[in-house]
Amino acid sequence: MSLTLCMLLAACGGEDSGGAETAGSVVIAPGAGAGAVTPAAPPPAPTPAPAPAPAPAPTPSTSPAAATPAPGATPTPSPAPAPSAALENSFYVGNDPNQIGVVERWLARKPDAVQLHIGRAGWSDWRSSSGWMAGLFAGRGVDIRWSVPLIATGATLEQAAAGAYDEHYRDQARTLNRATPAGKKIPVRIGWEFNADWQPWAAIKNPEAYKGAFRKVVDIFRQETDRFEFEWTPNIGDHGMDPALAYPGDGYVDVIGMDFYYNTQWHPKDPEAAWIYMVNEKYGLAWHQQFAAARKKPTAYAEWGVDADTSGPFIKRAKQWFVTHKVQYHSYWDSNADFKGMLSNNQFPRAAQDFKEAFGN
Repeated sequence: MSLTLCMLLAACGGEDSGGAETAGSVVIAPGAGAGAVTPAAPPPAPTPAPAPAPAPAPTPSTSPAAATPAPGATPTPSPAPAPSAALENSFYVGNDPNQIGVVERWLARKPDAVQLHIGRAGWSDWRSSSGWMAGLFAGRGVDIRWSVPLIATGATLEQAAAGAYDEHYRDQARTLNRATPAGKKIPVRIGWEFNADWQPWAAIKNPEAYKGAFRKVVDIFRQETDRFEFEWTPNIGDHGMDPALAYPGDGYVDVIGMDFYYNTQWHPKDPEAAWIYMVNEKYGLAWHQQFAAARKKPTAYAEWGVDADTSGPFIKRAKQWFVTHKVQYHSYWDSNADFKGMLSNNQFPRAAQDFKEAFGN
């Protein structure tokens, strides 16, 4: 799959519970207790993007659907299932379906889902890569969560909002609908990490155009089927804009996500201090949970990872956070593509064991 390798990493924050976190507690409050260990905001580092995929076979073209009608005054969101007691474990494994077995042997359990990233090198890549990947992962016994670029490289948010790419969106909706077994939801994460400047769909210069493009995708996808479930996903941290400025509205969002990575090059070497920093930073995990709770939306973490063998305490904090906040799912970056976070290959044996104890059987 073709993706720009320029994503930055930041840290994450948590829900304001009114109590200070100590080394043994679960919920962390901004500015409290150990939160005093707050370094200056770390310089951004590349956020992982999937490695380019082999050239996929073109997706069969389909006839365009009827023109998109103007959306109603108050769109109704797709019904989102309530978070279950069991935490859904998803993984990014690149474009290699054999990695599902590697993860299964490592954790002694099969992943619940994989996170697949649709290509963005151009509209041809954007339209054809999803069908190619769906074929690769078909029959593997795991669900697919799709990360859908809001636009392809070279396109603009303004043109997307104006309807210039409607045909591409219709074609993608048909492809994903046909690739998903009957009766299953189709989770799609649209235009993630928009609140910085490294994505083609960065909203920082024109959040109104971003919102318009996001709504356009949702409107067109819903014309194909009501099985789609839409996730809105900022990157953790302050990258120059308030992510809320690009929120498309409750009627267009089913799940509110966030991406975060523990990068020891920028964050505190002490994993406990790093976790506290990520919870308490501006637009961190606390902000994320508060923003979603105010809108009565479930939350998720579609990308997260660690890059050191000493990350065990951070991994355990993440598990506690996911459970305490009843997140819909989390997706670990089990890859070395642009972020050295793979654990299933035992490059970080202690961290891999800590992850297994937290998330395995």
